[in-house]
Amino acid sequence: MSEVKTNKLTAATGTAITLGDSGDTFTVPSGAEIDIASGATLDVNGTIDVTGATVTGLSAGKVLQVVNQLYQNAEINFSSTSFVDLGTNTDITITPSSTSNKILYLANVGFRAGGSEQTAYGYIKIVRDDTTDLGSATLLGRHMYSSSFAQFGTGSFMYLDSPSTTSAITYSMYGKKSSGAVFHLSSGSTNHVLSVIAMEIET
Repeated sequence: MSEVKTNKLTAATGTAITLGDSGDTFTVPSGAEIDIASGATLDVNGTIDVTGATVTGLSAGKVLQVVNQLYQNAEINFSSTSFVDLGTNTDITITPSSTSNKILYLANVGFRAGGSEQTAYGYIKIVRDDTTDLGSATLLGRHMYSSSFAQFGTGSFMYLDSPSTTSAITYSMYGKKSSGAVFHLSSGSTNHVLSVIAMEIET
């Protein structure tokens, strides 16, 4: 294997330089660094494989990781007029890679409300590590029948969190009703599922 040593490559004509041919692979050894000066542009038209490497200094806003929780089995019931933890099937855990990064929390739930009171409302709130409420409680739905007929629906909500940690954090779903009806998340059906996503966003 031959070796070329030089301090600078400059195009012989024009301003473009081509490295190798189609299908070639260029390897940057472990511990080496590619330094792109401030004000320079990295124009990527193909795929860059940075598996196992550290990438810093690029524009903020990249999605660094995505964690998903999908639940479509037995119903998760809540009938308390005070907020209660709806259990581990509504939890999602993510470990940020930097204290400055944000976590985008997204949830979509199918629900069923049943009971004899027409004015019963269901509410959901998200709590980080069972200690920190994320925003205000969200109205999930209302039981609109004055008899025992069930009402079905869906609710969606999102929150951009700034946890300021690199430790694992768990987002939990809490629920309550106003009065009367019992609310059920999921229903043992693929038509009424509970889906939760947490994404780490670089800032």
